[in-house]
Amino acid sequence: MSRMIQSYTHPSKARKVIVAAPAEPSPFELIWGAEGIAAAINKSTRQVFHMLESGTLPAKKVGGRWVISKQALVSAFC
Repeated sequence: MSRMIQSYTHPSKARKVIVAAPAEPSPFELIWGAEGIAAAINKSTRQVFHMLESGTLPAKKVGGRWVISKQALVSAFC
C-alpha cells in the first residue's frame, strides 16, 4: 500500500504537522488529536474542541488525546 505524505505548518503553532493518508481508505483509519481532526474537516482547533466537548463529534479521549475514526467523522457530516 502506497502512502501520500502531506506536511503543513499549523498557523497558530511553530511546528510542522505531518499528515499521512493511505491510498485506499480503511474503515479502521484513526485521526489523532484535535489538530488532526481540525485539518481533516477544515475547521479551527477551537471549533473542533467545542464540537468534541459538546458531543457533536463522535470521538473518544485516549490517554489525554482525542481520537476518531475517519469513517465516523465522514458519517457525522453526511
